[in-house]
This record gives sequence, structure tokens and C-alpha cells, in this order.
Amino acid sequence: LKDGEIVVGMRNRSEVLAVRAERLVGLIVWIERDVPTDPTQEYGPELCDVIIQNNGTLEELHRRLEALARWAGLLKPDTTA
Repeated sequence: LKDGEIVVGMRNRSEVLAVRAERLVGLIVWIERDVPTDPTQEYGPELCDVIIQNNGTLEELHRRLEALARWAGLLKPDTTA
């Protein structure tokens, strides 16, 4: 967490609660998909700050992620529109 900007693969509820308590992450994003529940996943969107739907096309997912990244100031504003 010290050197990374993005953390992926947290599966344990205790991990999420710990990073929140220590303020090691600024935002937790849940990517919602219509797939069977993973039995190794110990938490759900209830512990996350933002839920992004991923039940459409890849382009739709990219558009949603780009909108979130722009809102968060991670991308420069789109000046071509």
C-alpha cells in the first residue's frame, strides 16, 4: 500500500476494515457484475464508497471508470467536447 496508487484483490472483510481504520486508502470501489458469488469474497458493496455497474459492454464500463477518474481528479478534463 505504501508504494501503490491502486490496490486490487482485497477479499477479506478484515482487510477492508483495517485499511479504512488506518486511512491507508482514500476510496474503495466495488465493480458490480452479474456473476455467481465468489465464496472467498468476505464482503460486498456495503463496505465500499462507490459501486460501478459492469453488466453492459466493455465500452460502458470504460466510460463509467473514466467518469469516476475525472471526477476524482486523476485525469485531465476533457476539452474536446
